[in-house]
Amino acid sequence: VMPRERSFRQHIRQWRAYAPDVVLHPAGATANAPFKAPTAALVAGYLGAVPVVADEPAYETWTEAHGVLRLSGDGLEVAASRSRDPAWRADMAARLQRALEARFGPDDRAQRLKGLARRPGARPVGSGSEEILTSAAFNRRRLALRLARLTRRLRDRTRQPR
Repeated sequence: VMPRERSFRQHIRQWRAYAPDVVLHPAGATANAPFKAPTAALVAGYLGAVPVVADEPAYETWTEAHGVLRLSGDGLEVAASRSRDPAWRADMAARLQRALEARFGPDDRAQRLKGLARRPGARPVGSGSEEILTSAAFNRRRLALRLARLTRRLRDRTRQPR
């Protein structure tokens, strides 16, 4: 049992040291289940593990093509039987990373924020939101975060045994 961490980053770093092959996310019986985010897929992506998730609304559009196995059907059996195969895990991790980049990548976030700034009832252009999204400082921050993410990936790749 690992000690609790106040920082999510430290929590992820601790788990990375264990290098889990699979992250299992069973169904939760909560009233807010329809409003949950695909957190297990994100965490599995951080850990380089294969997410095996319950058949919940947050994962209804996630499939094996996205690097995610669903508990409905034979998802758990597939994960249990294939998780020892490094090639399979690497393929699933690559699928998951592509899906996460497509869904949550920095370019998509910037476009969504710009779309929100232009929605009817949103603050008018010139109220600061458009200027922030197109500012040099915002772009430097985005590039710094992208560089940090790439550096982390390179460091993780060099740590993995070949």
